[in-house]
Formats: sequence, C-alpha cells, structure tokens
Amino acid sequence: TILDYLLDDLPALRACSLVCSAWVALCRSYKLRSVALRTPERYALLRSILDSPLTGPSNIPLYARELRLGANPHDTRYDNSDVGTFWENVGLVPLLCRFVNVGTLQLDNLKWTPRSFPLATAKLFTAAFPQLKSLTLKVAVFHSPEDLLFLLSSFPRVVSVTMAFVSWFDDELVTLWTTSPHRPPKLSTEPVTLTLKNLRTDPTSWIAVVTAVCGS
Repeated sequence: TILDYLLDDLPALRACSLVCSAWVALCRSYKLRSVALRTPERYALLRSILDSPLTGPSNIPLYARELRLGANPHDTRYDNSDVGTFWENVGLVPLLCRFVNVGTLQLDNLKWTPRSFPLATAKLFTAAFPQLKSLTLKVAVFHSPEDLLFLLSSFPRVVSVTMAFVSWFDDELVTLWTTSPHRPPKLSTEPVTLTLKNLRTDPTSWIAVVTAVCGS
C-alpha cells in the first residue's frame, strides 16, 4: 500500500528496491512500466543491461506496459541519419520480442522501408506484442500504402489508434498503387479488416488511411 503512493517517484522507488528482496519485484513493476528507446545508443545500453551476466535471466522486459520507440519528433537534436539508423538496427526487433506484456505502443519518426522492415522482420515485429491495445504513430513514413494496412491489421487486440503526419516514402509507387490498371500486385489477397473503437488522425494521416483502404 505504501509503495503504491510512490508510483511516480523514481528516486524513492530506487531507494525502496534496496531495502529487501521482497520489495524488488513491486518496485521494478512501477519503475519499468514505461520504457523509451529513442536512439541507437539507448538501444545498445538497454541490450547490454538485459544481456549482462550480472542480471542473469532478465525478466525486466516483462514489467513494461508502455513502450515508446524512435526519436522524439519534438526534439530537434535528432537529424535524419539518427532517425534512420535506429530503425535499421538488425538487433532491434529481436530485442523487442522480449516485451510481450506491452499494451501501449508509440512509434515516433518511424521509417518503414524495405531496408528497415523486410517482410520477415515486419512479421516478427507485429508478432512481438500480443497484448497490444493502443497504437500511436507520430511522424511515420511508409514505403507503400500496403505497409500501413499491414501494420494496422496485425494486432488483433488493438482498439485504439492515434496517428499524426503519416505519409508515403515512395511517391512513384503510391502513384502506381492508386492508378488502375498499373497497380502492382498485392502481397496478400486476403481482405484487410480493421476493427477499432477509437481512431484519431490529423488530415494528412486520414488521407493516407483512406488511400490505402481504397487501394486494397
């Protein structure tokens, strides 16, 4: 009961976690409920902690309920190279597969390209969050409309999606996608069904969704 009052007091939780072993798990569940990975350096640091022999078989990712990935769109310290390097890290998705209890996922400055998310990696990424219920995209650039539909339709438990500044990477491909009879073959012939209780977008993202759906 006392520790419940310290939910947002990280220094106090750190101190409490050193009192006795019985308090460690509860303090960790509060301290680690929200995890943010913004840069390749932060990814490397987290991986070194999780793989360290000092921590043993780490259950740290199991405490996370919220996960924020990618450079903060409001932070001007990040340039395009920082943004792209983060998503192209081949070890990122395998690391994320440990966070199986995440219910809220936010993707910032997302670069969804064939290089960063080849099909096998994309499927592994979407399968990494079986408990996901809320998805947020802020400044997301996809290679094609089908990539966005794939992402939105891959989480069976998602009921809430928020999008801002979602667009396409390959303008030529989008033109082919939306212009019959030159539309390229789809990756799948299965119909895409989106069941959401809450969908919030800005005008740009709304156009992106409508274009993708109409093209399917």
